[in-house]
Order: sequence, then C-alpha cells, then structure tokens
Amino acid sequence: MSRYIFLSYSRDELSIARRLRDKLKGAGFNVWMDESDLEIADNWRQEIAEAVRSSQAIVIALSPSAKSSPYVSEEIDLALNGSVRPFPIIIHGREDTAVPDSLNHLQYIEGVDEKFNSGVEKLTQALYDFAAIRRLDRLWRIIAAALAVLLILVAATAFILLRSGHTVLPGVSLISVRYVADGFDPRLLDMRTAEADGIPIRANVAFQIDNLWVSVSGETAGYTIGAELYAGDEYIGASNITTLWPGMMSLGAIIPKNYIHSTVNNAVSFQASWDHLVIALVIYKDGVAISTARTTIRIDPSGTSWVWDAPHAYLASVVYSINGGPELVFDPRARLDGIDAHPGDQITLHQVWYRSDTSSADASVQVEAYITAIGYDPTTVQVSSSSEIRFDINQVDNFAAMTWQVRPADEFWVIYLNRDDGPVLDSYIIPLNANKSPGLHSSSNVLRWPFSRATYVDFENQPDLADWFAGDTSSIAQSSAEAFSGSYSLAVTTTSAVEDNQKVFWDRPLQADTIVGQVYWPEQAGVYREWAQFCAWACVPIDVQANRWNTFSMDVSELTYNDTPLTELRIPQLWIQVQLNGVSADNPYTFYVDGIQYFPND
Repeated sequence: MSRYIFLSYSRDELSIARRLRDKLKGAGFNVWMDESDLEIADNWRQEIAEAVRSSQAIVIALSPSAKSSPYVSEEIDLALNGSVRPFPIIIHGREDTAVPDSLNHLQYIEGVDEKFNSGVEKLTQALYDFAAIRRLDRLWRIIAAALAVLLILVAATAFILLRSGHTVLPGVSLISVRYVADGFDPRLLDMRTAEADGIPIRANVAFQIDNLWVSVSGETAGYTIGAELYAGDEYIGASNITTLWPGMMSLGAIIPKNYIHSTVNNAVSFQASWDHLVIALVIYKDGVAISTARTTIRIDPSGTSWVWDAPHAYLASVVYSINGGPELVFDPRARLDGIDAHPGDQITLHQVWYRSDTSSADASVQVEAYITAIGYDPTTVQVSSSSEIRFDINQVDNFAAMTWQVRPADEFWVIYLNRDDGPVLDSYIIPLNANKSPGLHSSSNVLRWPFSRATYVDFENQPDLADWFAGDTSSIAQSSAEAFSGSYSLAVTTTSAVEDNQKVFWDRPLQADTIVGQVYWPEQAGVYREWAQFCAWACVPIDVQANRWNTFSMDVSELTYNDTPLTELRIPQLWIQVQLNGVSADNPYTFYVDGIQYFPND
C-alpha cells in the first residue's frame, strides 16, 4: 500500500471531511478516506483497521459526533497503539465537546467555521514538518558519531536487561533549544557549552523558549514526553505533552505558568536571582512520570554558548530545471504544491538567491540540498562553496550546479541556507511528484535580484510612497515594523470590513513584461484573511499565509485587455486588494507591502 494519510471523521461531518480531504490532496498528500477508498465488497472494518495501521499519519476531524462515534474511537485507539502519528483538528464544536479523553495529551488545531482555512494551513505545515524532519542545526551531525556509539551501548544494555527480566525505557537527550530574549532575533543554544559558558540574559527582560529538539532511541510505543523548565528548583513552565517518537522530534514551546511577562505572550520576566535554568525531559507511561533527564543552562552576562545570531539571511528564490529543460524559478508560495518531478527525472539546481538585513565580512552562507523519502538523507547531500553575506538580495556566489536523479521512494527536495559556521538560517521543503506547478515561473527574469534593467520600489525613501494611496477607510505610511529588504515597507491600515475598501493603489502608469512584489500579513486575533490579489486590469492571486512575506508575480506578457496584449499598453493604475473578515474601527488591521519590481518589455 503506498504512503498516505488516513482521514478519520464522523459521517455527520461528511461534507466538511470532504473539504478537508480535498485541501490535503491539493497540498500534495495521498489521503485515505473510507468514502472513496473502500470498495463495497471489502470487509470494511478489517480494511479500515489495516488502513490505519499502514498509514504514515492519521488526521482526526474532531466534532461532538466524532467524539461519540465508536468507529472514530476505534481508529484513534488503533493509531495510538500502533505508533501512527495523530494530528487532531477540530472542525465542529469546542474543546470540551469535541476532544476525546484519549487525545487530551495532544495539541489540537482549531478549524471551526472561519478558522477552517487557517487551520488547514497549520495542519498541512505540521504534516510536512513531520514528514520531512527539519535539521535545524549542525550540532546533530557533530554528535552523530557519539550517538551511534550510544545506540550500540543502549542496545547492549537492553539485551542484558531483557535477559534478566527488566523493562528497558526509551532513551532521550536534549539536542538544542531555541530562545528569544528581550525581543532580539532567536538564538540557538549549543548544548555542548550551555553549562560551561552560559547564555547572557539580563534581569526583567522577556524570555521565551519557543522550541526544543530531542533525540529519542529505543522502543517508544505507549510512551509520551514533555519538557519542564526550572530556575534552580523553582518551576517556571512546561511544553505540551506529546507522543514519543524515535529519532529527532520537536517538543514545541515552553508555556510559562509562573513569572509570566505582562506584555509578551508565552514569555517569562527574567529574575535577577536566577543564575541557571534546568530543562527536564519527562517520559510518561499511562500518564505517570517514569523517567526524567535534566540539562543545566548557566546564566552569565558574558556567556557565549549560543550559535545563532546576526547576521541572518533568508532564502528568496531558487532557479532549477527538470531533465535539462528551461530554467524555472521556485516561488515560495508554491511550497505546499511542489514541483512536477517524478521517479527517473533529473533535477538541477542552478542558482540560489537570499536576502539579508545586514552585511558581514566575517560571516558566510552555504547551500546544502538533498532529495529524500523522509528525513535527512546523507547519501544525496550536496553542499555549495561559501558566499559572504551581503546586504539586501543577492545570489550565492560561485554556485556550481547540483543535480539529482529522483528515486521511486523520493517525496521531498530539501534546500537549506546555512551559515558556514554551523546554524541553519532558512529552508525550503519542496514536495516532489506533484503533477502540477502553480506559482512556478518560467520567465528567466522573475524573482532574480538584483536585475540591472528592473525598477525597484522598496519604500526606503519618501518618493517611493508618492504614487501610492489607500482606499476609503484605509491609510498608508512608511513603516519599519516589517521589511522585505532594507529597513522600511509600506504599511496599509484598514478599518472597514467592506471588501472594496480594503485596497491600496499604485498610481504609476507603466509598461512592463513582469511585475513582482511582496506582501506580509500579520496574524491578528479576530481577523481572517479570505483572499488577496494584485491587479492591473487582470488580476493574479496573492497567498495569505500569516507572518511571512508572500510573493506575487504577474507575467504581463500572458495578459490582454480588449484582445490587446498588456505589454503593448501603458497600464494606468495597479492595486492590491484583500478580503478581510473581523476588521472594524475597534479592530483595525495593518499589512505590509515591499520589494516591488517591474521589468521593462523593451
């Protein structure tokens, strides 16, 4: 049976389950749903049990009727007992009416009514994160040899203990911790030096641990794990408890229970008396803590045990080809759709572009890429030469083309942008075999920066704002809150839920072959983004993913107005329009525009 995700749902929610199935299929997943995948002649309960056990993961569509359904309960039990990773999403009802007791230890996703689309986005990203484990730092590689020896010792110990009748517990160790202090960029903690060198945290600042990664070995079926944070012996907070899985896994953020910061979510107010922190990894069996592994992190004003700091860089685009065909540019919006590459095809990576908010003669980036069925595959890894980090958007220097042959089991193409001294700065996880290519552009100019013939508008200077104006009940301003390049962007604030008012206009007549830009949609409570588009007579969609820059690109050469190609016309006005729900004068919403480029057609 091929790799797939099992969808568990109640028949009372069939229409919503179908929508969920279609969304997941549209994201490139193979979904097993009994309505479409079970023949009438089959022994249906036996087939369903077989399908659950053989699945990669199970998505559970939670609702009051699903909670009371014996069939859904049976499918959940089969998954939990068979070590199939569950991903619960509430599609109807509330936590107290929809979440069964057997899933109380898991974090669920909200997908009710207007939260359905954003919930499916979070679900899809969670599934990709599970399927292609992100290798977030190179510390894992450095200790890989030691881990191999440790696994041999664990196996030998297990054999001895089993021979003597003792139970062998799973082995777990902390790999890395990502933290944020006083609003600065996240830092990745090097666990090899945490206790010796320490980390510099000042008193009274907001302190967050937003993710932890652990290594797990041994038999994990039936066990759960959580992380607890202490200042000395004083309890501070904990992560959610989640099912224990072999290999490398993420435990998520520490949620504070004491010393909660007054203004920063999920942060504590760091106390002057704290001279060390302790992270305890707790393994549970049937809800009872049976094993704890502790790691000490020293606090030192001059400490240097972190490895991730400015300068930082982010992937902007990659240029690739399939089977020696035309060069294509990968649009970050297309990550959920993937590329049309199948077993036997040859993928070539030609160029990689990145953006950075600063320059550094002392720091460089490298590209590391591989294809894989699941997880890290060292047999296909290729690494570029180093390229000095430069301000704004630049190509990785001296990049030699990388080529892979897609194997039958390969499902993902993974591209990392690394600092050459260790940490991973950004990554693309691109699904293969997608049978479609929305968001991929064949124009050799699209998304390539800098481009000598392009006109670039990045709102660093007031003249860049001169041709822009907002719709009714909206306003614009230069802002440093978010910036795709440079230090400023165009902030558009709207106070109206009326679709026609949620616009910003660019009143600059122009002729162009291609127009490219970026929009940033912050996540905001009570505001839901339905859709967005960029228009110049004709319109192209803009993705509405929150808390990231969403690229839009209009290939003007493919558009017409009254049967006349737009490239032959002078476009009088362009605009960005969005449909937002939940916006009002009491709950205004601000989004950001930056990185506008247009390429002449001469």
